[in-house]
Amino acid sequence: MNLIRKMFFFLIASAVSIILTACNTFDIHPYDVNVKGETYINAKNKVEIQNQTLDKDTLRFACISDSHQWYSDTQDAISDINRRRDSLDFVIHCGDLTDTGTNKEFEWAERVLSKLTLP
Repeated sequence: MNLIRKMFFFLIASAVSIILTACNTFDIHPYDVNVKGETYINAKNKVEIQNQTLDKDTLRFACISDSHQWYSDTQDAISDINRRRDSLDFVIHCGDLTDTGTNKEFEWAERVLSKLTLP
C-alpha cells in the first residue's frame, strides 16, 4: 500500500510539474527577450536629454511611478505632463510598470507611456 501511495503522489507531482512548466501555460516571463516594438529607449533618451540640457543650469522634470496600479491615472498624468511640455525637460519613471510582468502589461505600459512627448 505504501508503494502504491508513493507512486500515486509521484504521478500527481509529475503531472503538475508538466502542466506548470509547459510552454505558453502562463504569460509571465521575467526573462523574456522577445520584446515587440522599440528597444533601448532609455539609452536613446539619455542622449537626447544630455543634448537638450547641456547649456542649462536648471533642470525641470516630472516623476511618475506605480503606473501598474492606476491605469486611467497614468493616462491623465501623461496628458498633464504633455500640457506642461514647455516647462519641463524630461520625465523619470521611478518604477513598477507592471503588476506581474506579463507581456500584455508591458504592451499596455508601452502603449500608454509612448504618448509622452518628452524623453
